[in-house]
Amino acid sequence: MILIIDCGSSYISFISKSLNKLNIKNKKISADKLQNIFDLIKSENIKGIIGSGGPTILTKEPDEYFQKFQFIKDLDVPFLGICLSHQILGHLFGAQLLHGERIKLDHEINIIKADPLFKDLPKSSIFTENHCEYIDLPKNFLLLASSKPTEVEVIKHKTKPLYGVQFHPEVSGQNGLTLLKNFYELCFN
Repeated sequence: MILIIDCGSSYISFISKSLNKLNIKNKKISADKLQNIFDLIKSENIKGIIGSGGPTILTKEPDEYFQKFQFIKDLDVPFLGICLSHQILGHLFGAQLLHGERIKLDHEINIIKADPLFKDLPKSSIFTENHCEYIDLPKNFLLLASSKPTEVEVIKHKTKPLYGVQFHPEVSGQNGLTLLKNFYELCFN
């Protein structure tokens, strides 16, 4: 089962719908209910976690989410952070948070380092962006993909199964479904 952490994203239902479309069992939990996350992982046999995007502007109100998501540093199941959760993941490992213009369009994402997350995706793939903040590359992470508006689009920890994507695969059509399917497959390798 995949656990979805709801950070208040207007796209939250699309994550679950996408996983359901792929016949992937999933469960949603509010970001306010993460106190016993490791017990939940064990009792529910969670194989991977997806953190959603959300409306929070981390450069203005950072502490709440960074404290809630400290557990990521000790995770032993794969994690995929989307948008806000990507930014939280990066910042927890030392990335700088940067504020910019709102980007709300489909963009060409250029894969610069091969990874199982990109299996069956073209080297340049279209994904939907919706953000006004972004991160630089955190220490001990690899830059896997980039775009013209956002240099750090996809990251992966060098030794842990931790991924972050700045874009929204859950509303990116077939490319998004392929990426989510690939993440699910990573959870079993």
